[in-house]
Amino acid sequence: MEEGPLKGEPILNSSGQYVSKKDVYLGNVNPDWTAGISSSLSFKRFDLSVLFDIRHGGYFISRTLNKFVGAGQTVESLEGRGAREKGKEYDDLYYSEGAIMVNGEYQQNLQIFDGTYSKGIAGNDARRFIKTKYDHITEAQLTDASFAKLRELRIGYSLPEKWVKKAYMQNVNIAFVGRDLFLWTKNQHVDPESGGMNNLNLGIDAFSVPASKSFGFQINVNF
Repeated sequence: MEEGPLKGEPILNSSGQYVSKKDVYLGNVNPDWTAGISSSLSFKRFDLSVLFDIRHGGYFISRTLNKFVGAGQTVESLEGRGAREKGKEYDDLYYSEGAIMVNGEYQQNLQIFDGTYSKGIAGNDARRFIKTKYDHITEAQLTDASFAKLRELRIGYSLPEKWVKKAYMQNVNIAFVGRDLFLWTKNQHVDPESGGMNNLNLGIDAFSVPASKSFGFQINVNF
C-alpha cells in the first residue's frame, strides 16, 4: 500500500488470498559467523571432553514448513482455529487480515480482531486460510538458519597399567561417545544443518530427513 490508513498492510486478491510480490530481497544464506567451542578435563583415570558447533545468521526457505502447515501438522496451523469453539472450528469461513480492493478502494478485509478471524469481506475455509499465507509466498517460508549443537560428548576411563601389561598393552582408554546430542535453534520444525544448509540444496529445505543422535564406544590402545 502506498498511502492511507492501510499503508503497510499485505494485499489480498478478490478471493481473500495474499498476493505475493516479485523480486524482493529476503536475505543471505551465508552465516554472519561460525564458531566451535571445545573443552576437556580429567580426574584420576576419568576424562571428559565436549565440542559445540555454533552458526549465527543466514536464512533458508523451508518447503517443509509450507507443506506441513497446509496439512495442519504444525502449531502455525492452529491460528484462528485454536481460538474457536471446539467442534465448530470448520463451520464458518476465516478472514485474513490485509487490504482488499472493494469498489475501487482498499479496505481492511478482517472486520473483527478477537483472534478467531470470523468476520470480514472475503473468507476461506480453514485449510486455505492457513495455506495461502505460506504457499508460493517465499517470505513466509523464510527461516533463520542459526543453531548451536552439542556436536560431541566423550567420557573415557583409562585402565590401570597392571590390568593390561600382561597383554603387552599400555595406555588403554575406553570411552563412551555421543554425537549431535542436543540442538538449540529458533526453528521449531527443521534442523537448519540437515535442512537448508547442506551442500545439495543450499538455501532450500525440501522435506529434509530429521537429524539423528548417535552413540558409540571407543577403545584406544598403545602397544
